[in-house]
Amino acid sequence: MELLARDVVTRALKVPDKYRNFSVSPAGAHRVYGISEALLSMLLDLGLPCAGVAEDAAFDPLDLENTASALGLPSSQMAVMHLWARSLARAKALQRECCEITLSLNCPEPGHAGDCDFSLSCHLAAALGGPERPEGDHVVARVVMPSEIYDFEAPFDVVAKAAQRLVFHRIPEELGCDLGFLKETQLADCRSASRYLSQVAADVGYASRPASGFFIGAPFPCTHAWFDIRVDDRWTAADPFFLNTLHRWNILTPEDWPVTRSPQNIVWPLEEAHELTMPLVRHGNTPVKAVVAARWL
Repeated sequence: MELLARDVVTRALKVPDKYRNFSVSPAGAHRVYGISEALLSMLLDLGLPCAGVAEDAAFDPLDLENTASALGLPSSQMAVMHLWARSLARAKALQRECCEITLSLNCPEPGHAGDCDFSLSCHLAAALGGPERPEGDHVVARVVMPSEIYDFEAPFDVVAKAAQRLVFHRIPEELGCDLGFLKETQLADCRSASRYLSQVAADVGYASRPASGFFIGAPFPCTHAWFDIRVDDRWTAADPFFLNTLHRWNILTPEDWPVTRSPQNIVWPLEEAHELTMPLVRHGNTPVKAVVAARWL
């Protein structure tokens, strides 16, 4: 455990302190991230960044999330990863399926005069096949996921090996598009990895582009980034970085889903060749965080 903890702290220290938000108490570290008092003490001895001391110490949530993921602790993040792995297994078995997407829209100004003025981004409205201004505070739509699972062949091995050299690490928003940080540290999240691996794919001759949208990990989809490769007359999703991460965490095995296999029928693209940089939902001019749920039909 100490060797793994030392590795976690070494990675954390590669992120400059100016990007940290010291906002989680020791009690929160245990409650939300599954980090015991003894483990937290070990991490502090190894140099985990914090503000304050003893009961008044405060930690960065990304540092704690990375710790929980790397050590396989029973955190909410790891529970979500297991759900995602189950969704991949279901997609492999069914290959084509309709998914019901539900958006629950929460008013940021409850009690205001008149009806709520919700609006969906043009990308989200188009993906759902409905109007940009929904009626009420719930949107329900059926989405047909792509029908084919594709296995990439050479020269995709070069891309897969580049993905295996990267280490998953949740990084601050400001570093999500910084490929210099990725190349210097070998740390990446889905945003930076998708941009970098799209470039690697282009270097070996593929027509490629970054892509983003949702990973349909029922019942709770999550925004995700990957990259697309042109196969014949269509764009096909590729995500060796995320798949390799699931393998490292022993959530999925290479036999279950190799890194050379497309996750095409489990990712739902919303924007082509761009990250999800704009709010998906607004209430007037105020961005709204919608609660997204998915149900396989």
